Amino acid sequence: MQTLLQAHCFVPGAFPGHAPQPAGEQLERQLNQTLLSKAICSPTVCLVAAGTVLFYLIRMEPFTAMNRNLQGGRFDHADRLFSNLAATWDNCLHSSSDVKELTPEFYHQSEFLLNCNDFNLGVQQVSCLVSCTKRNCWQ
Repeated sequence: MQTLLQAHCFVPGAFPGHAPQPAGEQLERQLNQTLLSKAICSPTVCLVAAGTVLFYLIRMEPFTAMNRNLQGGRFDHADRLFSNLAATWDNCLHSSSDVKELTPEFYHQSEFLLNCNDFNLGVQQVSCLVSCTKRNCWQ
């Protein structure tokens, strides 16, 4: 039985002005582009989007300096910083515009959740100081 990626069906008129392409080749190309744009993980290598790494690891150097550099020498607005694990999890589950992968630190280096260097990360609009990440669901 042929899989969808092995099928070589021509789709006439799928791309106006372009020569028809086998549907299997087109699907395989789109799949490869998608995989390259997302995190690719294996037991030995884990590549995660740079923005996600900076979001989660803002409390650890050198990521703190990189985050500040990205924001013009200052931290981003406190409401947009990683400050609550449960809220971030919920947002990723229910918002199609918020897609974040877990970084390897979630599995072996929980210090990234703590503000050991006492960085002034600001105050949220609800008058809550951003310091260590709230982990109330898992405590």
